Amino acid sequence: MPSFSPVNIGHIVCNTLKNPSSHPEHMKVTRLLALFIFLSSSVFAFLLGCAARVRMQVQSIHQEKIMSARAELDLKNATRQLIDLRIKAHGNQVLPQKQPHAESNLQSFDGACFETLVHPGMISHPNPGRVAIVGNREGVVREVLKHDTIRTLKIFAVDDDETLSSSSFDEPRIDVGRVDSLLQTTNPMRKDPTASNITTFHDNLFDVMIVQTLPKEFFLSNDASFFRASYDALSNNGVLVLPPGAVLNDDGKTKSKNRVNLIDQLEGLGFASIHVYEDGNCEFLEPRSVLVAFKEYNTRSNWYRNAAEIQIQLHRRLQKTKSTESPLLYFDSATMLNYQVPSKASEKKFCRDYVDEDCDYQFGSLPADTVNIPVSHFEVRKSSVSEMAGRGVFAVQDIPRHASIALELSVKNFCVMPTTWTVIDSIYSRQNQENSLNHKFFEGLVYFILGYGYGSQLWGKTHWTVDSWMLLFSNHGCNGTFNYGDESIMWSELTVDVNEIPDGLDGSKAVAYSPFQERHLRSHSGAGDYTLRDIKAGEEILTNYVSFVDPSEWTQEILVLRSQCAGEEAGEITDYESGDKNYY
Repeated sequence: MPSFSPVNIGHIVCNTLKNPSSHPEHMKVTRLLALFIFLSSSVFAFLLGCAARVRMQVQSIHQEKIMSARAELDLKNATRQLIDLRIKAHGNQVLPQKQPHAESNLQSFDGACFETLVHPGMISHPNPGRVAIVGNREGVVREVLKHDTIRTLKIFAVDDDETLSSSSFDEPRIDVGRVDSLLQTTNPMRKDPTASNITTFHDNLFDVMIVQTLPKEFFLSNDASFFRASYDALSNNGVLVLPPGAVLNDDGKTKSKNRVNLIDQLEGLGFASIHVYEDGNCEFLEPRSVLVAFKEYNTRSNWYRNAAEIQIQLHRRLQKTKSTESPLLYFDSATMLNYQVPSKASEKKFCRDYVDEDCDYQFGSLPADTVNIPVSHFEVRKSSVSEMAGRGVFAVQDIPRHASIALELSVKNFCVMPTTWTVIDSIYSRQNQENSLNHKFFEGLVYFILGYGYGSQLWGKTHWTVDSWMLLFSNHGCNGTFNYGDESIMWSELTVDVNEIPDGLDGSKAVAYSPFQERHLRSHSGAGDYTLRDIKAGEEILTNYVSFVDPSEWTQEILVLRSQCAGEEAGEITDYESGDKNYY
């Protein structure tokens, strides 16, 4: 048997190629060997090609990352240079600092972010004299001190590597301390081990507290000890400011669970009004959110001031710069108006996370099957309620159940905002004072608002809405005979307790947190009612005045409704037109 060593194989191949017919037994081996060499070469060439392609792709990806990083760095450097130049030009450095501070958790905050974080909450307080900052960032301190109302600013360091002292600042109003002095716990910034003691602040009450550094456990867990301490440390109309951070997670989904957990804690502690706004002007890849919580419900009226009021407030309160220009580069009254209305994304997220009946109303859009009855289907004539009643609204055609009435006009209602009503009420209430403005000039206006309008506190304080069409003449349906309104409010003046408001009836105030409601406040204040049953032609449209009763005057107004339904007393407008009654 022939040996097939490498040398022998070489001899066999050479002899076979020289004289194929003389070595027929080796011809088969030669052919197999040639086939093997051909296949091996093909596989090797294929592998080399794949390796080259992979190498090119890796180099391309690496090059793209390098280019992207360089572009981002160039953009940040250019933005930082622009900010520095603008700040230098405006001369609005109000806080000379002797030494650099330790960094907080908000490493990437820039000038726009500091203004976004600080000023909306600050101007919502009428006179912030004492302010606390949890965590240490020079930008936040600088923005707070732009308000000339500040008497004391207390900075609490959170991280162990933050070394602060009052001598770190050229500012006598600043006091510094560690978080150990902030909480009455043996383990600061952690859950109270006793579980029965309420964590409180050692210091006096603060008007505004801005939390810029906080361990994640307080956002992600049910540990509410820090927020309970924050609530206790605020004055009656105190404001809490928190930066929850990015609007989206790394996977692009909204941070529903974390946000819901945080807001539920704040609501449970007693914060009366909570607002979350977003801003995309910071040096981040996605918008950042800020949460503002009001301890007292009335404070939300400052949140919803108009642009002119906000601008005047900023002008009066902010320190003047050397250049006489505004010390704010990014925040103004128009920006604040933008923050007053939550984003559409936050509305949808809220409706996914919470059970809210309003969310069933197509996220604020009218359902496709909504039936809207035009104003031409109604007329005004003497009311059929009683002999003492005035005008009333009647259907001239049949109207089906669950139909809306004149939606195109209900959105054009007269809305007397809280600050406007305060002025009107103040002028008219001084009618008997010497040298006061003649009250006759305001009497008709006041009776129009109070007699035909319905009050609410959705914007924080009392405001009034008056229908812009003939529906303002609709009368009360006594003893449950009303046929237009809301099926969730079916109490009558006879079935309610005159000494206690039924649960769910006081809808004059907004809930603590509802982006859905905040995006549709005008709709909540002037629309949403519908026919409660089929209404025949010639039938009077009757509403339920019980839902319009001022909670602060519940007993008196329910007794008045009962007296009017018994025919013992006329309505306010009838009395005013006959000259028999004054509101004041």
